[in-house]
Amino acid sequence: MTNSEHRLTFIVPGDPEQRTGGYGYVREMAGALEARGCSVRIEGLPGLFPVANDEARHAMDQYLRGLPEKASVVIDGLALGGLPEAVAPHAQRLRLIALVHHPLALETGLPEETRAHLFQTERRALARMEAIVTTSQSTARELAAYGVRERDVTVIPPGVALAQLPEPQECRDQNTPLELLCVAHLAPRKGQDILAEALAPIAGANWHLTLAGSTTRDPDFTARLRDRLSDYDLTDQVTLTGELDEEALAPLWRRAHGFILPARYEGYGMVIDEALAAGLPVLSSDGGALAETADRPGIRLHPAGDHRLLEDHIRSWLETPDQLYSQARAACDSARNLRAWSKAAREFEGALGVNREEHGSAVFEADWLQLREPADHAARSDQLTARLRDYLKTLEAPLTICDLGAGTGSNQRYLAPRLPGPQQWLMVEPDAPLIPTNTQPEATDDTTSRWLQEAVTAANLDEIIPEKVDLITASALLDLMSRDWLEALALTASQRRAPLLMVLSYCGNFDLQPVDSRDQWLRDTVNDHQHRDKGTGSAAGPDATGILSAALSAHGFEVLTGASPWKLDHHHPDLQQALMAGWCEAAREQAPGERCSIDQWQALRHTQARDGQLRIRVDHLDLLALPPSLERRS
Repeated sequence: MTNSEHRLTFIVPGDPEQRTGGYGYVREMAGALEARGCSVRIEGLPGLFPVANDEARHAMDQYLRGLPEKASVVIDGLALGGLPEAVAPHAQRLRLIALVHHPLALETGLPEETRAHLFQTERRALARMEAIVTTSQSTARELAAYGVRERDVTVIPPGVALAQLPEPQECRDQNTPLELLCVAHLAPRKGQDILAEALAPIAGANWHLTLAGSTTRDPDFTARLRDRLSDYDLTDQVTLTGELDEEALAPLWRRAHGFILPARYEGYGMVIDEALAAGLPVLSSDGGALAETADRPGIRLHPAGDHRLLEDHIRSWLETPDQLYSQARAACDSARNLRAWSKAAREFEGALGVNREEHGSAVFEADWLQLREPADHAARSDQLTARLRDYLKTLEAPLTICDLGAGTGSNQRYLAPRLPGPQQWLMVEPDAPLIPTNTQPEATDDTTSRWLQEAVTAANLDEIIPEKVDLITASALLDLMSRDWLEALALTASQRRAPLLMVLSYCGNFDLQPVDSRDQWLRDTVNDHQHRDKGTGSAAGPDATGILSAALSAHGFEVLTGASPWKLDHHHPDLQQALMAGWCEAAREQAPGERCSIDQWQALRHTQARDGQLRIRVDHLDLLALPPSLERRS
């Protein structure tokens, strides 16, 4: 499926704006997919779910019947699980994908008859799906009981909106009430009654709890919880807010000292990520997937249902402010490794089989470019930049500079303040989502920018690069391009008598410390993958700088190269992990039979990066080519 053909529908039960983790996952995923150019619709169906009534069955059948042939439809598990007979007639005509947050039969408090019914209906419904997506590996394993092989499930954990990295709050004064927060609709599975049991022995101590979540989804449980709070004399210390939107939740996140999730079971626990993104230390149960998804620095786990251990953890927060502050610092560290929704959306597209190579150019994620920018800038060759600056000083102002594959403008942000001005930049980038809305760099007042959304091919280089250009530049581009493209670039530069600065080209080597016996195999496999077609023919990969250097020398250019290695240590755990994830993805594509070994290598290296024990060096080359005549083209 190409991007232009990509039309996607998410089906959920009832109002899509409901404030739960599952509905939030769908809304955020849909938004992230739309940001990547997909056309997405969320459809809420009327009726009773998950034990479906006739209205729900009719709504599902009618909606699917109205979709065009081969349309892609993601059906939320809460809507799917009780309706195998409604989806079965459409399974051959449509591309049906199940989104399973957790098996319906595992909901807490269900009568045994209902549990058995949901198990059977969900098993039949899942058998009709073309693909199955879950939010955690734990849920993927649980689907084995439904006849679903774990290898046939795509696990796509949620992302999180992280505007900026949080900072831990100041150490709490013991005279200040300990503000506790729990965000979840009130229901037996969410375990607010367990939290009440934990707080009962410390009623009257210096704390306050806010329970933010719907009180109407399970009114009987809410009534029982209110009675329990009253019996424990906790009514004045616990506030029930009802369901809140993000704007209303924001001050609660800011005011809280700590977050608590006492759930009996979770399929992932998205709210844990939101708490870390707010810089809050967390007390979480190990119910369901939480045993894995919440096992991170800044989070203290307790066995699901163990209110006594939860009480001990709350007491330690209450009585030892230094311990609370230390845990908050660890939570802020964990926030640095939270996933962006854009990454989750890219993985979701993979589950849908969407081809994101568009106009012959591989799409680079804006979050990846932002992540690598500090390392890019630190690595670049100062000597080549200085030599280029001296050369450009001999030319007439303003300088015309063409940046190929400009991304979000990182190359310009580095070069503009280091080169003479004024400067007029032509920023060429094929992928519209990467082009910033504010195209003026902050580094200098006499730099102007014009953006051109266009792929750069060997055939159109001469058309795109201006006739009068003082510098042609690109960052992290050459190794993706073919030999024909590199030779066409050399010819175009020669015709314009323009210098080139091509930086941060991967040159075939990376090293990790400590060493692992699989490193060399992985490096060789990644290098082989580098030569695959990235949109302009077989990529030159690590040979790119040498090929371009030879072509430029043949045209009489003076060619200079300089090393620009990434040196990543414990200060760069998020970049280390993203980099290794890319290597492993490439290695799995190149050698699918070695998936198990690659997974083991990645798990080991992930742990080392998380613990600050890993150092990575990635070798790049910068290339500066000066034309044979210093005389500016008239």
